[in-house]
Amino acid sequence: MVTIKASVQNQGPFNFNIEANGNNNVAWSTNCIQRVNSTTAAGCSSSPTFVSESINEASLNGAGSAFSLIQGGFEQSGTIYNGDLTLYLSNTAGSAETAVMNTYVANSIVNDAWNFGDPVSAGSLALTANS
Repeated sequence: MVTIKASVQNQGPFNFNIEANGNNNVAWSTNCIQRVNSTTAAGCSSSPTFVSESINEASLNGAGSAFSLIQGGFEQSGTIYNGDLTLYLSNTAGSAETAVMNTYVANSIVNDAWNFGDPVSAGSLALTANS
């Protein structure tokens, strides 16, 4: 899967998967728990989700409402945060763009339909007009 480096409110940069069909920017919390296929709860860094990088939700500002959504093959829930999201355009210093936008920080995954067993980085960044 194609990835891009991004920071959420100065955390990172982390690798994020590109979500061509999604409407939301999603990151996974360091407190993320998965219950995939009704199995016993486990950290999201464990099989089958394999989240490799995560956001410290306690350090974020701009907490908004709770969410529950399906995107990128994951059924997930958590809290929406509004703040800086920085995209790193290349490996060259200074090649970054920052905008204030929503990031959906998931602390629960209950289904992993598309990426089952594959590492998923820190989350997914949407490329649609609404993101």
